[in-house]
Amino acid sequence: MMAAAQAGVPAPRVRAVLTKDHGLGLGYIMDYVPGETIARRILREPHFAPLRKSFAPQCGEILARIHRMDPASLGFLAELSAQRQIEIYRNIYDCYDHPVPALEVAFRWAEDHLPLATRATVVHGDFRMGNLICGEETIRAVLDWELACLGDPMQDLGWLCVKTWRFGGPGAVGGIGERADLFAAYERASGVAVDPVHVRFWEGWGCIKWAIICLTKGQSQRTVEAFAIGRRMEEPIYDFLEFMNCK
Repeated sequence: MMAAAQAGVPAPRVRAVLTKDHGLGLGYIMDYVPGETIARRILREPHFAPLRKSFAPQCGEILARIHRMDPASLGFLAELSAQRQIEIYRNIYDCYDHPVPALEVAFRWAEDHLPLATRATVVHGDFRMGNLICGEETIRAVLDWELACLGDPMQDLGWLCVKTWRFGGPGAVGGIGERADLFAAYERASGVAVDPVHVRFWEGWGCIKWAIICLTKGQSQRTVEAFAIGRRMEEPIYDFLEFMNCK
């Protein structure tokens, strides 16, 4: 988050990084950022109407800034290509011995539609509704950087468009905006052309990835929240099958 803020990404200011010497456990202290993260409020409440009009372009501009961050200063980030992600999530899925025919089809699709080698940048990894603090007109902060990595920047655009993160809204981008507006703003801010087919792979893979995460939550964590997430595994699987039938 400190590197992101230096790159012009809206992120909370980190005031202190805790170490073992503090006796409070590992962690950090950051500024309070006023705003809203609950998607149903952002999608529906009247006072967020100005934000909804510009949400997709704002996301495109912020993602362009994230992807311009200097990877040399972030040597702790793992490099995760599309192929490597498929291998990791396939191994996770296999270890639970819980065969799901639709997921077998999904993994086959992902392997058959791998994007060509592309530039590698800093990637947020979980840029979506719910991880953005929103004001009535602007996105004020990007949260939850624990999935950050070095990889294909188009995965951030695709993940933002996954149906799960629309929370019932009609727009492809967070339930609010449209892909064309997201892509156009990203191109203006980054100077890099967006291939919709390339982003489409990451949108489809996002459904598969979220299904495996749901499986992991439901099978390995014993909390009510985890079980609630686990039982939702069928939703992203259905979304993926629907996604494959869309032109």
